[in-house]
Amino acid sequence: KSAVRYLPDLPDIDDRPGANIYGHWECDLIHGHRHSGYILTAVERKSGFLMAAFCRTRNVECVSSCLKELFFCVPARYRHTLTYDRGKEFFGFRQVDEALQVKSYFCHPGCPGERALNEQSNGLLRQFFPRRRDFSRLTNEEIARAVALINHRPRKKFGYLSTVEQLREKGILLAVQFI
Repeated sequence: KSAVRYLPDLPDIDDRPGANIYGHWECDLIHGHRHSGYILTAVERKSGFLMAAFCRTRNVECVSSCLKELFFCVPARYRHTLTYDRGKEFFGFRQVDEALQVKSYFCHPGCPGERALNEQSNGLLRQFFPRRRDFSRLTNEEIARAVALINHRPRKKFGYLSTVEQLREKGILLAVQFI
């Protein structure tokens, strides 16, 4: 007999506004080998700017706390929406929305590709943190170094400027720290 899981009323991705302004983010978790730890990722949809932080567990409280901490230093004008897959670790979205003054949305079941930029960014991060890697001793400093390298990587879509360079050209600085 299977247990019925509680599924809160989740805001649908179809209601999400377009990404023609900065401040719309896609979020996910990357797990370490045998779920030894997690990396919470957030990528800004227009710029491709990536942020990430270590998360001990994938329970709602830990993930919500990590999300609030990750976005705490991002100016409010660059925080509009957060989009997640349907992982239960994101079901604390109402508290996150209230704390950050954002609106959250969820992909359709089985469609993580609706957050394609986040999936691509997670793939880039996996170059530094492969699937077989134990995350139990991972530090935020190590994650920050990998994220900085990704954010400073030239991108064809920006005329071979990096994400950071194109944001600087536009007078936008989302980064709290550079390594």
